[in-house]
Amino acid sequence: LVANKTSEQFKVVRLDVGDYRERREQSLEQFAERMADQAVRSGRKVQLEPMPSYERKVIHNALSNRLDIETYSEGT
Repeated sequence: LVANKTSEQFKVVRLDVGDYRERREQSLEQFAERMADQAVRSGRKVQLEPMPSYERKVIHNALSNRLDIETYSEGT
């Protein structure tokens, strides 16, 4: 709110304290690989807990090159 109070153009402010976003992305990628391996081993779908759109995108991107896995999102 403060950044856009006097600005004529909308500004996006993103904070990344202690490289949190990078560390979170790495842990999500590792999690995605583990869950994909589990799905392949069991031959069953694996459903993840609801997560923000940014995190869903990380999961989909991490598994996009795997030919043995299909990912999709449900709901809003």
